[in-house]
Amino acid sequence: EEMIIATTFDRAKQRIKWHFGETESFYLYNTISKSIDVLSCDLFSHRDLIAYLSSLDVEVLICGDIPDTDVSFLKQSHIEVIMGVEGKPREAIRKYLEGELKGNASLHP
Repeated sequence: EEMIIATTFDRAKQRIKWHFGETESFYLYNTISKSIDVLSCDLFSHRDLIAYLSSLDVEVLICGDIPDTDVSFLKQSHIEVIMGVEGKPREAIRKYLEGELKGNASLHP
């Protein structure tokens, strides 16, 4: 079954961008085609970022820190959120697909 997984992305550091609202790009992985796309979104507001991800049929967002209100809006858009993740996007996505990715939901107790 096809699934689109996204991470926030810092192009300069080639890592997951920690702050959701400051992300300038999304790293997207398609589980069927195994394709990777990096899409710019540097002028988007928080709400625009969520609508953008939804329009791309993203089902999972892997990120660092993200406001609770954004998590709620993403869930309303049927996007699973895994927060508190650092490192390389490809590695985080691999761990997610293998059931090994541990986020940190306690960022917002």
